[in-house]
Amino acid sequence: MRRKTILSLFLVFSLALVLAGCGKKTTHESEESGKKESQRKVYVTTPALYDFARMIGGEKVEVKNLVQGGGDLHHWEPSPDLIRKINQADLFLINGAGLEGWLDNLSASLDPSIKLVDTSQGIDLIMAEHDHDEDHDHDEDDDHDHDDDHDHDEDHDHDEDHDHGGMDPHFWTSLKAARIQAKNVYQALVDMDPANKDYFKDQWGKLEKVFQDLGDKYSKALAGKEGKTLIVPHLAFSYLCRDYGFQQVGLQGHHADGQLSAGKIRQIVDLATSQGITTIFYEGFGDDSAAQNLAMEIAGKALPLYTIESIDDKEREKGENYFTLMEKNLESIVQSFEGESGDGE
Repeated sequence: MRRKTILSLFLVFSLALVLAGCGKKTTHESEESGKKESQRKVYVTTPALYDFARMIGGEKVEVKNLVQGGGDLHHWEPSPDLIRKINQADLFLINGAGLEGWLDNLSASLDPSIKLVDTSQGIDLIMAEHDHDEDHDHDEDDDHDHDDDHDHDEDHDHDEDHDHGGMDPHFWTSLKAARIQAKNVYQALVDMDPANKDYFKDQWGKLEKVFQDLGDKYSKALAGKEGKTLIVPHLAFSYLCRDYGFQQVGLQGHHADGQLSAGKIRQIVDLATSQGITTIFYEGFGDDSAAQNLAMEIAGKALPLYTIESIDDKEREKGENYFTLMEKNLESIVQSFEGESGDGE
């Protein structure tokens, strides 16, 4: 009996503490709840869009990147749970230019009230490159079964390019194109929430300054380097190359599919030797083994180049974002020219 009485008193006391605690947290929780309710939900499909929407939207928006961590943008598809979450959003920002190949299948599941914005509007898009030289090299290989399999993969990629309108969607690798994309994000946020137009305008002004400063740094560092060739992880740098007069040769094609063939290796080695290229780039955050092996073949070096198709959560915790990786890309590109023929090193 005594035990039951003590237990009853303990439960009453515990309940009183919980209620008291709730009373103390009511204001804070109410504020947090109010803040969450006042924030507009924005879903995006790329790391660049995630950073732009967060930087411009600030405390007024809650931004979610659909493709988490190291997800592959080219082959990713949303789960039913993500589709449900998208339908609860106020704004859905896509990269466009055919990157979201799954969108046609998803459109029937989207709530008609969802505001979907293609952020490639106003960007001078480039036709997607297809690595015809690699196909030709495979035709010369003796392993016909392997060739057939790879040719099927290449044809599949080529078909995907046509399904996407044949455009290269990697325009965020260009600061100039990304700036247009970011402005599209700014306009989409204003259209979504006109009451906070002044806030978004102020945030956009700050982000524009970041673009301007880094763009000036690129222009100064890469002046006079026109005509250079970059051996890149895959064909994702057409827009950056257009900005500064470079050429790109990819270890892999447009979608980064397949293995590096013997024919491709010969092509890369011959190109590097004939042009005095001393750097093979590999995907930052990715496997560098193929680039390291090629670098040994040409007595050169392997350096990271970030396609920014994904940013791992751990890297974000270290402070990495679109702009830090674009700065690292500049450092790698500048370093790649050191020791090349004609650079006076």
